Amino acid sequence: PNVIKFDEPVCGFKYWMGINPYTDTNENYELPYIYGSNSDSLDSWTLISDFAQPFDVDPPNTGGVVSGHLSDSAFTYDPINGELWFFWRQTLYFDAGRTRENAKQTFFGRKTKDGQTWSEKLIVYPQYTINNDTRYSPAIVFNAKDGLFYLYYITFAGALGCETSESLTNPTWKKLADIQLPFIAWHLEMKWLGDSLVALVHSDTIDQLYLGISRDMKTFEWG
Repeated sequence: PNVIKFDEPVCGFKYWMGINPYTDTNENYELPYIYGSNSDSLDSWTLISDFAQPFDVDPPNTGGVVSGHLSDSAFTYDPINGELWFFWRQTLYFDAGRTRENAKQTFFGRKTKDGQTWSEKLIVYPQYTINNDTRYSPAIVFNAKDGLFYLYYITFAGALGCETSESLTNPTWKKLADIQLPFIAWHLEMKWLGDSLVALVHSDTIDQLYLGISRDMKTFEWG
């Protein structure tokens, strides 16, 4: 899940949560939804009814696709155009064994200026073959110092990958760095707190959360 907070309620809610339900481990139900809450303890959530949900449909088994799902949804904000983005990762498998060598992934998203009217589905990251080139748990933040969007994700080796783009609409992503970590990462969250970029990263191997702080977008102190 990915949670954001508004200064004033949007569609009646102060908090929004993007989430991909995974009912009974059935990937057909793993779709992007947005829930709302006004509880500061974040213990009560309601599916927002001001716009159509889910945001995308289960990938059809056509064109050689045997299975697929939509996972890892998240929010990001474009302050230049005043647009809130909600995006997710589509994964397609082309054989019954769901091997990575042939599987493909694409990031899709939709954007809004008022929280109610959303754009059509747009490509946030173009399709690529997974193999060992995974981009788990993506997070996108805007850096006002250089005017670039920074995409962070977990690599196949459990490191922190980073790419940049000048725009989210028709983006051109360029690799910045693979940031080595003192642990094997699985999922992440990335947000600005004051003048620091703060990462919350889950290590799957020891099941702990690590906090990382950076002021140059690529060097983190971990604790």
